[in-house]
Amino acid sequence: RKYDVALPLWQYSLSRLSEPCRISRLGYEGGGEGHSNVVDEATEIVVSKRGVACAIELWVDYACRVGDGDSFKTVSTSSPAGQQLVRKLHEHVAVEVGDKFSIKTRFGDDPIESFTLDIEIPNQ
Repeated sequence: RKYDVALPLWQYSLSRLSEPCRISRLGYEGGGEGHSNVVDEATEIVVSKRGVACAIELWVDYACRVGDGDSFKTVSTSSPAGQQLVRKLHEHVAVEVGDKFSIKTRFGDDPIESFTLDIEIPNQ
């Protein structure tokens, strides 16, 4: 079983090895119908900095409607005031620029966790 921990990552001397990217998008619009998983395929993450990967950092960007129109403001848990979710990797992995990770997000497939991450990492 994999477990995540919520941490204020600004307190730690960590270095991102890739650019941030979207791994899933949930729609909450419309009459309490719940959410729908819009992203069905794996997201490819390209390593942009050589190093050793030990975890994957996740956060949520909320698009909050402003007024009755089509204007939105983003509220993010990636800021220092927020806490990011950290999924530790089973083993540390040395990565080079251009290496690729693959992450697929699934919702509702697990009776214990609300979401599941399928992570494929080079050299592991």
